[in-house]
Amino acid sequence: MIAIYAAVAVLATGNWWSRYAGQRVVEYVTKPAVTALVAVGALVATPQSTAMRAWFVVAFVLCLAGDVFLMLRERFFIAGLASFLLGHVAFVVGLLVNGRGWHVGVGSIAGLLLVAAIAIVAGPRIVAGAQHHDPALTGPVVAYLGVITTMAVVAALKGNGWAIGGAGAFVVSDALLGWGRFVRAHRHGEVVIMVTYHAALVGLLLSLH
Repeated sequence: MIAIYAAVAVLATGNWWSRYAGQRVVEYVTKPAVTALVAVGALVATPQSTAMRAWFVVAFVLCLAGDVFLMLRERFFIAGLASFLLGHVAFVVGLLVNGRGWHVGVGSIAGLLLVAAIAIVAGPRIVAGAQHHDPALTGPVVAYLGVITTMAVVAALKGNGWAIGGAGAFVVSDALLGWGRFVRAHRHGEVVIMVTYHAALVGLLLSLH
């Protein structure tokens, strides 16, 4: 596992640089490679719950599919969105079968407050922007926001600290992605999106242990 985490760190750093420098070839190699390694890490991990591990492997593979779709042409955006949506559903199921009881602690409250703040501040603007960009995107974007919010809430109430952090980072990453795509892009926004995305993947992977 140490070798996998080290490889993830190296490839993720390369991906962040590719986003900053605009090196698309490096991006196309490193982006799916990081997610694929995380999926392998979940597959070979010694988990607290084998059922949770199985669902997380499915989720990471769906995230990998989403990565590939989103790197392709615009017409594959819905396919990428659907892949990540199904991935979040798999994360939810994995968290529900992890054997942990429902719990509200400091981390849970912090996670719930973060999700609520992002949902209230960014959610309506992203939906409005998507509707302006293409009315056909409104339904899929609303559905996606609902599912990722559910995943984060379940992680806050059923997960350990790593799951809460990973889910929270996923919400931040996707909120930034939606904001940059449908509201207003930022010069280095893609770098921050990928940093938080990779933090989300690693956090969720670590939550298996």
